[in-house]
Parts: sequence; C-alpha cells; structure tokens
Amino acid sequence: MVVTDRDEASDAKIGRVINNSFENISTKAGQWINNSITDSFGQSKNINTYLLIIPASEKATVGTFFSIRNPQNAMRSFGTFISKIAWSKSESLKELFLPFMYLGEEKPTEN
Repeated sequence: MVVTDRDEASDAKIGRVINNSFENISTKAGQWINNSITDSFGQSKNINTYLLIIPASEKATVGTFFSIRNPQNAMRSFGTFISKIAWSKSESLKELFLPFMYLGEEKPTEN
C-alpha cells in the first residue's frame, strides 16, 4: 500500500509519479491491483498494490490556516487543535482508511 498526500495534484498525476517509481508494478488510486512479477530468484510472485491519496477529494487547508493565523506557533496551535478532534468518530476517515482492513487478507483486486 502506498499512502501519499494530495497537495495540488490530480489523482492521475500522482498515479503517474508513483508508477514511474516502480519497475514492473503498477498502482491505481482507490483500487487494489494484482501485479504478477518475477523476483530476483526467477520465481513468479503476485503483489497486490493500492494507492491511497490523502485527502480523498480536496487539498488540506487546516495547516495553512494556522500558519497564517499564528506563524510563530503554527505547529503548536495545530497540534492542540487536532488533539481535540474525536478521530474515531469520523465516518469519512473510517471510509478513507477502509483499504487497510485488507492487509494480510485476500484483496478485492482488478487485474
């Protein structure tokens, strides 16, 4: 599983950058992909990949807000702010990280 931040890039651009980093393995945003490879011993292997781009649909702006509001203590203010969020109650975060439940399990792949 490859997890990366979005910044200003599209899913397609991020996918190209990640895929160009690997040899004979491809990833796709939001999908498990079954890759057949030959390892350095000449053995055939299947490797499942998943590209998780965070945030799922837009650029994160919370850090930018705190840096403009309070540049000297941006990270301290940000840390205080995020520590008060009830992350476990967020349905959108649960959905975003749902692919992690397949680690060590059979994946719903697209060939």
